[in-house]
Amino acid sequence: MRTIFTIVCLLITPNLPAPTIAYQSNEICAGVTDEPIEQCAEICETVCTSRHFDLLVPFVMLSEGFEATAYPDGYTSKGKRRYSYGYGTKAPHSNATITQPKAAELLVQHLERLCFHETLTVLDDHWQRMVLVSSLYNLGSFGPNLQKSIRANDTYLMQQSLQLYVNFNGEPLAGLVTRRARECRLLAMTTEQAENYIKTLEDGQN
Repeated sequence: MRTIFTIVCLLITPNLPAPTIAYQSNEICAGVTDEPIEQCAEICETVCTSRHFDLLVPFVMLSEGFEATAYPDGYTSKGKRRYSYGYGTKAPHSNATITQPKAAELLVQHLERLCFHETLTVLDDHWQRMVLVSSLYNLGSFGPNLQKSIRANDTYLMQQSLQLYVNFNGEPLAGLVTRRARECRLLAMTTEQAENYIKTLEDGQN
């Protein structure tokens, strides 16, 4: 069953602003979570609220950067070379190319699915969920320390755990150090503070 999810969001939570991003979420309730529509209010508030999700997307875009052509991006669990493109989404092969609009579409679809990761369901703070979706998108999975801190709903422990994930091929990577530091700052911010902070990042001020 396919449902026009943004319309459902507005019906359930009529005071929320309409999403400013063209979400590809018409399968989310009925397809991804298998929840009946009448139980989707929390999902609407978590994913469709432009106040949260519309901050997440540009932050991930800034953090990932855009690459039109496929590039090597580590290895799979079976030791096979992995390639990414766009804003860090999986490329089908080493010679693949992608446009920015298509890359943005794939990114939004991927982030939407990560919003439903079972580890994040314990968090009441929807903005913190969004920040950790950024981390999850980059890391691929939550390590045991980070998972434990999330389940404890402890912001300080989450920040300490996030700072452990800065290595690539066994060495600290400057881009990862910067990203983890920014995510740690965002975890402790209100939505209003995060909005201002991300704007400074977009303006190249930090």
